[in-house]
Amino acid sequence: MTPIVVSGEEDKPRPVPWQNDMAEHLPNATLWRLEKIGHSPIQEAPDGVLPRLLDFLDRVEKSG
Repeated sequence: MTPIVVSGEEDKPRPVPWQNDMAEHLPNATLWRLEKIGHSPIQEAPDGVLPRLLDFLDRVEKSG
């Protein structure tokens, strides 16, 4: 399964360079960075995360 790094571009504890580094070090990782979001994208922007997550899970399920 492909790892996903879900992050906010305004995350102070884990800023953008850290997010990039994390995604680069996870094999085949996908980086989702949300604009105007801080450290908790799932709580701060569920409407932005949930559709992408459901689409991702649907593709994983179909790929077997």
